[in-house]
Formats: sequence, structure tokens, C-alpha cells
Amino acid sequence: MKHIIEYLKRKIQYFKKYKFFLICSTNNMNRNHEYAPLPGELSSSFRLMQPLNTNIITNQMDNVTASSAVEQIKQIKKQLKNNNNRVNKWLCARLSLLLTDYKCFDNYPIGYSVGQFWNNTIISLNDQLFSPWTFAKSLPLDKETLMPYAENVEIFKEYLKTEDESLATKLTIIRKKNNITNKFIDPQAANGFSSIGFDSVCSFNSSFITLDGDHGLCEMMEVYAMALVRDCPLELFESDNVIGSEDNILSMGVGALDKIIDSMNQIITNDNCPNYPRDTTTNKITRQTIFRGTLPGDLKGPMMSQFFYLNLPYTSTQFDQKYYKHPDVAILSTQDGWRKMQMGMDYGSNNEDKDFIKTPRYLGTFVHNDPLFGHTFFAGIILKMKNKLNAYYGASHFAFIEAGAADLLASIATVCDGALRSTWFTKWQMFLAPRPDAYAARIQKISEYGNSLMDNLNLSAKWKNSFKNNIGVSSLLDLVDNYNRDLLNSGFNKIKEEYGMNFDTDFSNFDKTLEHYPFDQTTSEMKLMNASIIEKELKTNSERKKYLLPQMYGEGSPNHPACGAGHAGIGGACITICKAYIGSMATISEDLVNSDLFFDSFTAEDYSNNAYFIQTKMKYNNDLTITGELNKLASNMSIGRAFAGVHYRQDCDIALKIGENYAISYLHAKCVSCYSSSSKHNIKYTFRKFDDSLISISSDGIVYL
Repeated sequence: MKHIIEYLKRKIQYFKKYKFFLICSTNNMNRNHEYAPLPGELSSSFRLMQPLNTNIITNQMDNVTASSAVEQIKQIKKQLKNNNNRVNKWLCARLSLLLTDYKCFDNYPIGYSVGQFWNNTIISLNDQLFSPWTFAKSLPLDKETLMPYAENVEIFKEYLKTEDESLATKLTIIRKKNNITNKFIDPQAANGFSSIGFDSVCSFNSSFITLDGDHGLCEMMEVYAMALVRDCPLELFESDNVIGSEDNILSMGVGALDKIIDSMNQIITNDNCPNYPRDTTTNKITRQTIFRGTLPGDLKGPMMSQFFYLNLPYTSTQFDQKYYKHPDVAILSTQDGWRKMQMGMDYGSNNEDKDFIKTPRYLGTFVHNDPLFGHTFFAGIILKMKNKLNAYYGASHFAFIEAGAADLLASIATVCDGALRSTWFTKWQMFLAPRPDAYAARIQKISEYGNSLMDNLNLSAKWKNSFKNNIGVSSLLDLVDNYNRDLLNSGFNKIKEEYGMNFDTDFSNFDKTLEHYPFDQTTSEMKLMNASIIEKELKTNSERKKYLLPQMYGEGSPNHPACGAGHAGIGGACITICKAYIGSMATISEDLVNSDLFFDSFTAEDYSNNAYFIQTKMKYNNDLTITGELNKLASNMSIGRAFAGVHYRQDCDIALKIGENYAISYLHAKCVSCYSSSSKHNIKYTFRKFDDSLISISSDGIVYL
């Protein structure tokens, strides 16, 4: 109830600010203008609004129900309509928007409290207390165990619960004392509100699978597998018959992809991961299903959406969609380098070989520093240029600002705010889940400490049994170990090559005992230090398994928790907007909605790579639809982050739904606040959701068909 009250108070403050704006605007308004209020009308309008400030929202509101507030707002709207001037029309639209907000209360979690789903496991190891299953990047990590100290984590958790600034000061002192330079990314935004659409608390989703259970191990094993195939050509994911020298991932040899798929089939079963994409005939994970999403259209055609390969029209020109790729960062496969990264060191991400997205590495690079709504905006431009927006109003006019092209592109940007706020609430206040790189560090230490640590980590019996006895797990971890050793060797040789002819002499004289080094990344000292860390991992610790997760990003994973994924939340919201604007104003039967075949709308002229167009159309022509490729685009944007090693699959699945649900509330709010909602041109959006159900949204409400 406290959160609801705060939300309503915030909404009323919104109205008060509008009141001030309107008064100022009216003082400068031409009194001869037809929309100008007559003297006294403005104050009269706001007198009618006064109950919002007194009866509905007070500091003693605890027992006021949402339904009684709704009735009062309806009465105010009725009185405003008695004098239907411009100001009153505007206020009615705002009140209609507020009424849609009340409907979100049905989705408010009952009895929820911050931290309810946090994993509060604390373990004792080497006479220290640690919190192994809590997000703790930017907090001090123990050098031996690579785990965060429980005392610091508890201070951090209490700060998130109470927002006590004295605790924030304590955290700052702790971080400075340990030379930690990176900062948490906006945890307070989890408490914020959007000005349109439902409250972020309505994104409540308790379907997160704890990482210390059997399903959690499956999630981590898939992220390992995705790291191993970053350089695998995408065409190998389309057919079981394509086997050759290309199917060679570092030292794993020919058939490496099939080795990984065999391991995944032994790890992931119907019992622990019933929703994982499988072949419907064999019920097995195959080349055509592995690493794909679960949305309608994801399993049809190539792994990547066609929207990644179309020419990008922009004003009077167009661009080829060619992107760079990041190589793996070798030093982050060492324990010393990884720990320094967790505490603030950014080793940088290099760009190589600009090309179309032809391996998962290109996709993982694309979703690194991409604009907030980047590729969905591109998709919106493409749909606009191909006249796919269904917003025609009548014989003499069509939509532009409301439900038209301008509205589509603006909404793609605007909806990101609420989608991000909803995912931020899920990240910080619901799950506080550690990233995959931290999970891999736990597995690394289990390999060193053995059963004593495994028993101490509060892992489920099924987790421990799978880790000890599942052949797929051991086979996949062997591949990870080999991959990391190759990566470390190539990384050392690359540093040596870049340093130049004096490397051997300078390296032999370098003080390799340095713990902290405030050197600039471009200096020779930095290269020598990195080389010494890699050499130590390869030689001094040669017998130690190398189970850290290979990293594409020099800074590692972001400084905010894993679940839900920000890219997935944005993708879910923005793709929902695109599908809605394709179907807006349309009279479409349930079985035909948004079923346009992709290649009925796009031709060779729309592709820079004509060979790719010909091959794809010949093989998949009637399988691909525009809506299916939009859904696939949302999945690609999400799973691309998992290929980069910064998210689990469930982070993406949960956030896609969060983004979609927020976008639906956003579209409903737009319907009731548009001028068209009070005219004969009533806006309606009809489209299929991610679960393939049909939905219709208008000012009259949300209808599931």
C-alpha cells in the first residue's frame, strides 16, 4: 500500500505542475483565440480538480481504496465535460490517463517487500564470511575465493531497502579503501515512476529460477556453450548436414558444434528446462534450435532476423548493415585480471573486421554499446519506408502524429523509459542476481576446493549430482578449459607482438610482484603487467582448471544485476510497439492478423548482400513473416547479450515479457489520451503477443480475443 500511495501522490504532483504551466500559458494567450478560456474558466476547472488534492490523496490515505478514488475521478470528469472548453478537454484527457493507472493496481503484488526474493546465503570459508549468490560487482572481492565479503554485501542490501545515506557513505569509504573505481548503475531508479503507463512494480514476476538449483546450473552451462561458439558461422546453425573445416572452434576441431550440442542434450532435459527450444519430432536440441528464442517465428528460417540484413534507409541515403566484432579479452580468463575487472579495471574492447552479422560474435558486439533503442528504431524506419504501417483513417486523410509514422518512431523511443524502469525494479529490488561471470567464478573455485566448498554453497542436491556425475557438464567444462588455455596463449603472444622487439628484455626485468598498478592502458607498463598476469595463470597455475567465463567486453558485465535484462526489456517493449503500429486501425481476422509474408514485401533491392537474399528466399520463402521476424529481432537483441556472456537465458525471457506488458499499458494510455479517442476516429491496436495470443487495445480497454 505504501508504494501505491506514493505513486498516487506523484501523479497528483504531476497535475499540480500542469496547473502552473496552464496558468502561465493562459496569461499570455490571445483572448480572441477560439480555444482561450474565458476569465474565471481556468480557476473553475481547477476547483473541480481540487478533490484530487484533498479527498483522494492525503497522508492518512492508508484505508482509501482504489475503487473509491476511481469514482471520484469519474465525477470530476463528468463536471468538466459540462463546460467543454479546451482546458477542460485537456484535463479530461489527463484524468482518463490517471484512470488507466488505477487499473494497474490489479497487478500489484500483495505482501511484497524489497529483498523478498534475494538469495541471502552466507558461507564461511578460510575464516571469512562470504555472500556467493548476491550481485556484488563494485564491492571488494577476496583474492583467494573471488567472493564478496558478507559484511559489505549486508550493508549494500540494507541501503537498497532503506535508502539510508549513512550506509551509502559507508559503502563509499569501503570502495575507496579497496581502490574500487567503478560505480553501481542507478539502483535508485528502481524506485522511480514513469509519467505514462503502469508503475514498474506491476512488472512483478516471481518466475526467476534460483541459480543454486539444477535449472540454474543449466542456465550457466548454456552461457558457457554460447561463449564457445562465438566464432561459429551462422549457417552452421541452419542444417545438420553442413559439416566441414569451418566447424572448427579454436582447438576443438571439426565437429565442435555437434560436441557442444551433445553436451547440452545431456545437461538440459524436459525435467529441468521444459521450455528450452527443441526439435518437435525428436524432442532434442539440434543445430536449428540451440541458442534460439521461444517467441513465435524464432524457430523458422535463419537464427538471425532479416531486419539485420536489410539496407537501412536514412533520409536521402541508405547504409549497409555492417558491424565490427570484439575479440575475447585474454586477461579476463585469469583470476587476477578478472578480480581487478570486477573492482573497476576496464581492459578495453577492440573492434575488428567490419562485416555483416555472420557469427554470434558480431551480434554480441552489436549489443555492446548500441543506442538505447537502436535496431528497433531501424526496423521502424524500414517498416515506414516499405509502407507497412496500417494507420489509414479515411478517404481524405491518414494518421501521422496519432498512430502514424511519426507516432511510431516517437513511441519506440518513449516506451524505453518505462521498460527500463520496470527491468530496473526487477534487477535491484526483486532478485539482485549475480552475473554469469560471477557464477563461473564459483564453478572455478569448486574445481579447486572440491566437495567442501560445494557443500558449503547451499547448492541443491540435483545441482551437486549434475555437476559431479553428468557427462555433459564435465565434457562442456573440458571444452571451456581448453578454450581458455588457447585464449591465454594467443593473448600473451599478441601482447608480445604489439610490444615490439624489446619485449623479452623488458619482461624479464619487470617487477611481477606488483599488486596495484595505476598505469594508463596504452603504456608499455600496462602491457608488461598484463603479460605477467597471463604468464602466471599459464605457468605458475598451469595445473589449475580454467573455468572462468571468456569475456568479450573489456569491462566485463555491467554494474547492475542480471535479471531482468535491459536489452530484452527494451526489445520486448519496442517490438510490441512495432507490431501494434502494423496492426493499428486494421480490420483483420484472428487467423490473418500480421501474417504478411516477409518476401512479399522485401526484394533483392532491399539487401546489400544479394547472395544472402537469394539463398534465404529460396530456402525459407513461405516460412518467414514480418511479425515473426520482428519477434526474432527481439530475441536476437536479448540473446546477443547472453552470447557476450553478461546474461542468462531467463534474464531475457523474463524481461521480454516485462517490456511487452509495459508497452501494452503504454499503448492503452495513449489511446485514452489522444484527441482521436473522443472523436469518431477511435484508435485501435490489434496484434499478436509474444505468447501468440491476439490482443486489441483502444480507449475502451484491453481485449484478449
